Amino acid sequence: MHPRDKEIWRAIDQGLRAIDWEAWFGCPEGADYLSPAGHEVTARAVAGLTAFFNSR
Repeated sequence: MHPRDKEIWRAIDQGLRAIDWEAWFGCPEGADYLSPAGHEVTARAVAGLTAFFNSR
């Protein structure tokens, strides 16, 4: 797990942050299995889901 994801999920667990699409998808820097195109698609998916469903 990427250190940034740990911080995000710790804050969510402590009630300091709400779960959002970025948290669900995780930090793209830690997603070594994604190609550059996969990173772009992930960013677009987060933006699209946030725009359609809001951040929560």
